[in-house]
Amino acid sequence: MEHKKTIKKQNQHKINNEIQELKNIIPLVLESSEILKKLGAESIAEFEFQINEKSGFVKASLSAEAYGFEKEYSRLLVLEKLINTRLLKTDLTSANELKSNVINKIEAKHIEYFTDSELETRKILNNIIESYNKLTLEERKQIGYGRQYDLVYSPFSKYVN
Repeated sequence: MEHKKTIKKQNQHKINNEIQELKNIIPLVLESSEILKKLGAESIAEFEFQINEKSGFVKASLSAEAYGFEKEYSRLLVLEKLINTRLLKTDLTSANELKSNVINKIEAKHIEYFTDSELETRKILNNIIESYNKLTLEERKQIGYGRQYDLVYSPFSKYVN
């Protein structure tokens, strides 16, 4: 039987920051995609392979320069460094927005859940707190914490032997 996880902490600030960072690099991904489309390749590696095959050179920058694609190739390299594999064209919808699965992964990364033992301890503590809160103020004054943080009668309690 699978039970629903209980959220312990959700760092909304980190979630918002990471989503905003990805939104900021969407134009870079689109620009990279357009350049690659213009060059007739799906990725930089594919373009490098194709142009090296055509030219017979080993170095892609020389091949790009030989065929007049040096500006496009250098811009692709700059964009690749800026994007740093954080976002791919496949992570975007047709409207160039982040797909929901990308956002869900980010949220999942910044959510911490209670473990089973923590949930059990929490249940016990909630019962203790509920019982304590049922006592009157005068009754609450009869108990306190000992040196080892154990619950004990107050030294001034009228219920002590």
